[in-house]
Amino acid sequence: MKMNVRRAQAAMEFLTTYGWAILVIVLVLTALTWLGVFSPWTNVPSRCTFEAGVQCNSFNYMSPDGTTVSLSQLRITNRLPERIIVCQVLCSSSQPSVGVPSSCASTPMASLGVGSTTDLINGAGLPNVPCYAQFGSTPLTAQIGEMVTTSVWVYYLKESDTGLPGARVMRGDLVARLS
Repeated sequence: MKMNVRRAQAAMEFLTTYGWAILVIVLVLTALTWLGVFSPWTNVPSRCTFEAGVQCNSFNYMSPDGTTVSLSQLRITNRLPERIIVCQVLCSSSQPSVGVPSSCASTPMASLGVGSTTDLINGAGLPNVPCYAQFGSTPLTAQIGEMVTTSVWVYYLKESDTGLPGARVMRGDLVARLS
């Protein structure tokens, strides 16, 4: 009987000594969880990166119908040593299967001098660019507020490419929350 009393007394001493610390830890973890600290997607910043020579200044996704994803704004700066002529922008989560446009020089979307900045979408008269899960076949879907990751394929010519039949392709990677 004396052994059980000693165990009970030891348990009570432990709880009264360390119980307040355990309670504080539980309260702090509860507060951090409520604030979203442990949610990995709440702390992911928007990101827009292109290949060397082009700087992405800003971009935005939108959902015209609440489920499909469209690229509604894309602003880039030409850091290449010569003028570039942009002819097409495509948005996909996989490599596009369409060919390089052959008439890039005859149908330019925008012309960017060295160091100049322009809006390729909603600034150059181009409507929103729909994004595809598998290029050309399945529209990319997401809910408002979800993180979306896609690649943007920009078809362009350098000023010195006048004799080439096709266009060059640069890829940009975009990560942002759908609005």
